[in-house]
Amino acid sequence: MSITAKKTIDEFFSEGKEIDKALKQAVQRALLEHKKAGNQITLYFVCQR
Repeated sequence: MSITAKKTIDEFFSEGKEIDKALKQAVQRALLEHKKAGNQITLYFVCQR
């Protein structure tokens, strides 16, 4: 993709790399903020078979 071409929202979601990176950064930032504030963090896991 050239520098001047802009991605559509469909392209962002179909490729997924930028979305995954942004979500990972957001989760890390939120966890750090909660930890600094002294809040507990609860993890919930769902196992599917």
